[in-house]
Amino acid sequence: MKRLITLVLLATSVIFTNTSKAQSAKMVKLDGINTVPTTMVTATFTVKKESIRSGPYARFSQKFLGVIAPLTNKDIYTIVDSQLAYTNGDESNTLGSCVDLSNFDNTAIPSISAFSKVTEDRLNNITSSPEDMARNAANTIFSLRKSRVDLITGEAGENVFNEGLQYALIEIEKLETEILALFLGKQMVSYETKAFNVVPDKDKRTNIIARFSTTSGIVSESDMSGQPIALNVQIVDEVVAGPTKRKKKSPKNSEPYFVPAQTVCQLFNGNDLLTKLDAQIYQLGHQIMVSIPEVK
Repeated sequence: MKRLITLVLLATSVIFTNTSKAQSAKMVKLDGINTVPTTMVTATFTVKKESIRSGPYARFSQKFLGVIAPLTNKDIYTIVDSQLAYTNGDESNTLGSCVDLSNFDNTAIPSISAFSKVTEDRLNNITSSPEDMARNAANTIFSLRKSRVDLITGEAGENVFNEGLQYALIEIEKLETEILALFLGKQMVSYETKAFNVVPDKDKRTNIIARFSTTSGIVSESDMSGQPIALNVQIVDEVVAGPTKRKKKSPKNSEPYFVPAQTVCQLFNGNDLLTKLDAQIYQLGHQIMVSIPEVK
């Protein structure tokens, strides 16, 4: 009995000695109880969103402040990280944590506060042209900067010191930033994560899982405004070794096992390779017969 167990273990170990990749393969015995696992590949993306909102005095910024400001609102999206992971039944093989956030709620991202209808530099109800208002706002910025310098150097505010001085400087900086935004606009950077699950099959080795646009981010695969994000699966080795290779006739005293295919999964954004992963995919594998030595 001990010899039989030893021979069976020896025969099984031969299966995994052909290649280093095959050593981690896990066969499934087809005995009517076990079923062949389905391998699922998960692609996870982290997208950076840069939001720019033009200020109401943007077209006057170069004239009164000497700087060029954005004249239109826009959002710029960039894929900053991408990962692949695969799962065989209850087993997982990942390149990091992978959470399914396909139904990501964009409202969770803080939004840029809109410009108030009455701007921060408006001190009276006299109607002025946009250019005059921009000129007054620029003069207010320069006045605030001079006041800050005077406080720091002691030219003004002789009774303002310690915490009172610090508070005054903070308030001046806050007001200057608010008025400066009327020219330069507002900017904000946020991040979102999305994940997509794919079950590869033999008839479809390339799957378009989504699309990406620098102006819209990751969108559905049916949205033609973006370039395709595709998962390509290539079989490298079907994890077959020595005496376990498939034969036309099954040897006597043999038992059926199912072996996954060794693959390379590649994730593309258009023609650009984002990442790749070595994965063992069961549904692309095949059945083999393992000989069981007879007891003599």
